[in-house]
Amino acid sequence: MKSIKEVEEQLGITRRTLQEYDRIGLLNPSNKDEIKAGKLVQWKYDEDTLDTLKLITLFVEAGYKRNEIKAFINEPQKLKKEFKALEKKLKERKNRIDTLLNEVKASRIILEMPEKIVSEIAPRAEKLIKQRGWDAEALMKEVYEQLDLDDPDTRDIFKLQTVFEGIAFFEELPGDVVVQRYVYRLFCYYCSLGAKHSDEHFTKEEIRDGIAEAVNDQSSRREFVDDICELFSEVLKQVDEFYGDGKEQYIKDALEHFAEHGLVKVK
Repeated sequence: MKSIKEVEEQLGITRRTLQEYDRIGLLNPSNKDEIKAGKLVQWKYDEDTLDTLKLITLFVEAGYKRNEIKAFINEPQKLKKEFKALEKKLKERKNRIDTLLNEVKASRIILEMPEKIVSEIAPRAEKLIKQRGWDAEALMKEVYEQLDLDDPDTRDIFKLQTVFEGIAFFEELPGDVVVQRYVYRLFCYYCSLGAKHSDEHFTKEEIRDGIAEAVNDQSSRREFVDDICELFSEVLKQVDEFYGDGKEQYIKDALEHFAEHGLVKVK
């Protein structure tokens, strides 16, 4: 048998709440020595009563009102039916929370991306989503459920993939300067990640100089394109489905042009 004080400590339920449950007939103590010296003392709760109290607490936390709980808490068949309803309700709530959490994670990733990339992708992505009638929220949820965004390596790969897929939003020829400038950004980010994950410590200036040297070396550009295509091979298989027929080849052509010619010079 547990006293009120022990119940408070064990379950975190206040004396006032227990007294209210008793007053409305939701839960009565197992033993109740009502009056001693003009004071209410020695309420005791046995294990069965504590189990019932735990169930009441569960339904209260799920948003049920006390009079609603009172109608079924001591009726096994009604209680069983209510548990099914509660499970459904909690799943729906979980889905809403997951969606909100995914939106928060998505916003965090976007805020970490370079402003120029966001400014180019956002309007094109919005236009494409409207054209295809996609459910943007469902797409985002599907993507983010597969990510562990607390892992720095995952965040790096995802940001790299975001820049990679951004090429698909262009409508110019694959070798056009605006497209190739974007591929160059992908190349710079790829090189930066390589430097970040190497055993050596590079300064920003050293990374910048290394990129400037690598972009003028065809073998380095070829290695970059091969690595990117291998890293995102599964993404490439789905590009046409998500961005329209011919977009997989479009991305490959843009990357191939960069491998062959390097950074396009503006005349």
